[in-house]
Amino acid sequence: MRILILFILTIIIFRQNIYSEEAQNFQFEKVSHLDNLPNNEILSLYQDSDGFIWLATTGGLYQFDGYDLTEYRSNVYNFNLLTHNRITCLKEDEQKNLYIGTNEGLNILNKKTGHIIKSKHPQFSRNYIASITQTAEGEIWVGTNNGLYNYCLEKDSCHKILDKTIKGMLVDSKQNIWVGTWSEGLFRYHPKDKKWIEYPQLNEYNSAHVIFEDSQNRIWIGSFGKGITLLQHPYDMKKLSWITFSAEDPTNKISDNYIYAITENKETKTLWFGTRKGISITTVSSQQSDIKWNNIYPSDTPKALPFNEVDALINDKQGNIWIGTLGGGICYVKTKYLGFQTDKMPKIRSLFQSNSVRSLLIDKQQQIWTGIGTSGLAILNTKTGEIRTYQSLDRSSSINFFTRIHSMVQSSVNGNILLGTQNGLYVYHPNLSEQPPMKIKKSTKFRQPIYQVIESQFEGYWITGKNFICHQDANNQQEIMVLNEKNDYNTIIQSNHSTIWAGTTSDGIIQIKIDPQTLKVKQIKKYNIQNGLLAAANVKYLYQDNKKNIWAGTDGGGLCVYDENEDKFVSINQITDFPTDLITSITEQRRNFMVGK
Repeated sequence: MRILILFILTIIIFRQNIYSEEAQNFQFEKVSHLDNLPNNEILSLYQDSDGFIWLATTGGLYQFDGYDLTEYRSNVYNFNLLTHNRITCLKEDEQKNLYIGTNEGLNILNKKTGHIIKSKHPQFSRNYIASITQTAEGEIWVGTNNGLYNYCLEKDSCHKILDKTIKGMLVDSKQNIWVGTWSEGLFRYHPKDKKWIEYPQLNEYNSAHVIFEDSQNRIWIGSFGKGITLLQHPYDMKKLSWITFSAEDPTNKISDNYIYAITENKETKTLWFGTRKGISITTVSSQQSDIKWNNIYPSDTPKALPFNEVDALINDKQGNIWIGTLGGGICYVKTKYLGFQTDKMPKIRSLFQSNSVRSLLIDKQQQIWTGIGTSGLAILNTKTGEIRTYQSLDRSSSINFFTRIHSMVQSSVNGNILLGTQNGLYVYHPNLSEQPPMKIKKSTKFRQPIYQVIESQFEGYWITGKNFICHQDANNQQEIMVLNEKNDYNTIIQSNHSTIWAGTTSDGIIQIKIDPQTLKVKQIKKYNIQNGLLAAANVKYLYQDNKKNIWAGTDGGGLCVYDENEDKFVSINQITDFPTDLITSITEQRRNFMVGK
């Protein structure tokens, strides 16, 4: 798997996302679309099978699609929509019915029709619904203040399974059903034997408020006032034991003893515990010695946890963590982007008054070449850290100016580096390292803007510019014009011996089939907005990676990848939360994949 490195105005370097308590830097982001959420007291969060995030609040239920909120609550306009507006828990079944637990009663939303059924069963009337789960057999179990019930939607009927004050429930990987109570202990139901197993008292309050199974199949119990319990040998009652983690522990304490929510984040391999005072985090590990707590408390500083009482924690389908608080609304953590660091290149900025990266190249000596805006060229020696800079290329010119570098490539034949600039084509000879790149004045075309230069599969270069695409040999002696039509050809790649792809300023991408012997055009196909095969008109950069995937950096459509089966380009921005829709350059460095803006 490749690791994205984003170059957004400045160079950003990504390091492998390895979690450690010492170097943790979780950033809590506000959801701008939820700034106007009518109620900031979140009791539960839930993501359904369609990807919608459901917000259970003390004043109604809200469906969030990433942009807009849909409200479900009883009010003067819809007086009897729900049995109660205080939403306590949510669960979706296989028929896309959303079960809604409230402070007083059970409601079921048919997501296909939008119709809400209010259960009229007397066991649920004015009964607090604490948790809802679905068993492996498809049964809906509803935990309430008055007991645990097996509910049938078709008949609106139920029967009591357990006469306890229910708080948390879990269907584990063995299909056992765990049930936690307010102060009557912990229970487990074995469906194969149809037997209930009662566990010994785990804490002074006999509280099992929330139950969670992690990816190591360990069972965690969060209590209401007595910390966290980790069960040892949870299925063997003879070997059963447990470890307790407390806020009073002087060497390894948690943030608070009141535990509201638990989730696991696979991106960072961490367990998150929502408490009355913040969040406690530990690594997912089978070794007890690895359980070290990192506690996060609310702060007024930017990107900090905004509120103390963390009532709800979920991971969405992209691996982000959503945090619901009892009074501070909702925030989230983008775990996939942890580890990004920004190098603002202060030395380059002081020399050029700019750190905008226009083009990138990593040469055979692992030096990083960067075209800086319209200001210059910087070459970083990654071994020594030394930076060479050029603010003027053309020494023969009476005007000391630097031209914008659109593209750079190094020849595998002779090691020369070609630079395509706004003022023409330049070549750098590594054996003449003290000299700056020199301008090639052989062809009149090469005195015009050169938008991209790449190596061809014919021991030469493909060169694109204003109104032309041509091929030149490695020694810059022979030139063959392939396409000479009015268009700005920003970028080009050769995907195989007989196919090249060109990106344009206003007409998307052009696929060109050529004769490998003569390089004459045999067939042309366009991919653009008009035919629905590309999400942008202006294509800034094309790139083929080591796995032969074809990538397109666009202005407005973001990062796109070619789907050979569909014969179209798919926008990554439309299926992920990719942070920018303007991509101007792409390259690879060993295991790293770099994108420039």
